[in-house]
Amino acid sequence: AAAACEKGRRWRRALGLLALALHEALEPNPVTFNSAVSACEKSAKWKLAAALVAGMRSVGLECSHISSSALLSACEKGGRWTLALGNFADMECRGLKPVVVTLAAAICACERAGQWGPALELLGRSRARGLEPDATACNSALSACRKSAFWGRALGLLGLMESKALAADVVTYDTVILACEQDEPLPRMVELLEGLHWAGRCRLEHCVVSSGTSKK
Repeated sequence: AAAACEKGRRWRRALGLLALALHEALEPNPVTFNSAVSACEKSAKWKLAAALVAGMRSVGLECSHISSSALLSACEKGGRWTLALGNFADMECRGLKPVVVTLAAAICACERAGQWGPALELLGRSRARGLEPDATACNSALSACRKSAFWGRALGLLGLMESKALAADVVTYDTVILACEQDEPLPRMVELLEGLHWAGRCRLEHCVVSSGTSKK
């Protein structure tokens, strides 16, 4: 029943089933807790997800990869970057190896809050530990750089994606160009646009229109 609530995003029902089980003094079930946390995550209820994870620990249950990942995803949706990073670090400390999806969620949480520094720091630390980012994680880090007009880092990330053969898309290039448009000299911008055009990544016309680089 709890799993069905999770799939249907019925977080109130999932919490009700969990409360009923605890009220009737049934043995705490990690599956029920995990389903409740996941249901809250799918409904972007990060506070409830965090409370449930704390509740698991209070009754002696160890948080699994499922519950920890669900909490991190809920933090991403709520833009709670400090909690997301704390949960990511907690997973590492407890030997729960974060995967690419959880890395992307943590970086996205930083991006939503405009925290480019923590996003890039996490990206670098994860790479040093053997966890390579995917295109989603890189795009989120790029977006954080764009919001802070940190064009140098944006170009560096684009180079990283190309070196790792990650599938950069129109969003990737638009983000890089938008990050660079305020400070990069126009000749460098034209060079970048031409490079993207010849690489076949996106249409030159699309980039010019979206970037607004027709400076006078």
